[in-house]
Amino acid sequence: MRNLCGLLLILTSLISKAQSLTGLVLDGESHALAFVTVSNAKAQLGSYTDETGRYTFDVSSLAQTDEILFSHIGFEEVKMTVAQLAAVKDPILLKAKNYGLKQIDVHPTDAKSELMDALSRIKDNYPGEFTKNHIIFKDYSVVTRESNHYNYFDFNMYLPSYLAKDSPRIYTVDNKHEVYEQKGALFHVQVPPTVLLKLMYPERLFSEKQRNENDFSFVSSTAKIDDEEYDVINFTRKPQKGDKSVRASGNVYINKKDKGIRYIEVHVYNEKPERYMLIAKMDTLNVNAKIAFTKIDGKYMLDYISQTTYASGKLFGKHENLVYTTTAKVVDRVTKLKMNEIVMRSEVDDIVLNEKPKDIKELKNAPDMR
Repeated sequence: MRNLCGLLLILTSLISKAQSLTGLVLDGESHALAFVTVSNAKAQLGSYTDETGRYTFDVSSLAQTDEILFSHIGFEEVKMTVAQLAAVKDPILLKAKNYGLKQIDVHPTDAKSELMDALSRIKDNYPGEFTKNHIIFKDYSVVTRESNHYNYFDFNMYLPSYLAKDSPRIYTVDNKHEVYEQKGALFHVQVPPTVLLKLMYPERLFSEKQRNENDFSFVSSTAKIDDEEYDVINFTRKPQKGDKSVRASGNVYINKKDKGIRYIEVHVYNEKPERYMLIAKMDTLNVNAKIAFTKIDGKYMLDYISQTTYASGKLFGKHENLVYTTTAKVVDRVTKLKMNEIVMRSEVDDIVLNEKPKDIKELKNAPDMR
């Protein structure tokens, strides 16, 4: 009888394990992709990959023909049936979206001049009056597989103008927020909402200093987005004195007709294990970031900003693996506000600076970073 009970327990355990599928998700550079959403819309089931790119998905209520979706901002979605996923042995690869980029074609045109032309037309292509943007912001970090912090903000942002010289301050009003930290942690990698959102200004991102530190070249002129053609300019950061091992490369998508900037993609990486950053010595460093605009009534307005950082090295003399990811997504917007519709407050900044965070252990559900 005792042996029979033991056998039943083993069989029950095996059946339970068979109801969940596990695996790994990587990007095109073979880096683990954290916080990839794994879902089935029919049964309203959802999960996500952890900081090492691993997922566990319960399929006990699904048929073998039901579809499972893998999705992440800036990457092409992958769909497969339960049966197909169960048969997969290799990691699942998500490809970065290329927005119709069909070929690599080098042009003699001065790419830096093309970028300068686009920057000079910001006044024409981006809103010059107040807009209200309803934003969902999420910021999350993990140090050696241990949740380090999580910030969530649902807020309205009142933006005076997309011209950098006219926007010294971003006004925000908080609707809802959650702020968590690991108690006693010595190191918190956090990106405040308004700091991230200042990346939406192309003039700031490509300041004179930044332009002088980069080489620019045409990659292709065949990208097509929403039935409009875009030039794609590649930029590569030249090694600088004091940080020769840190390099960056990326792409800028510029509308051929009106010269509006639609997307900016950036990849930062460390070539050598000799890079010191304050209390950290990073052996590896990979940062993937993207700023995306959407075109509404002929104007380019922020759609989303996302960044994910993977790093490995020593913090305070102890080897740690670090992952942190941040997203800011505009879910709704109102343009051409009247003066009586503008709220000039910065509650989100005040919360980040002054509110005492809850213990990260109280966070019941880890974040979906879409």
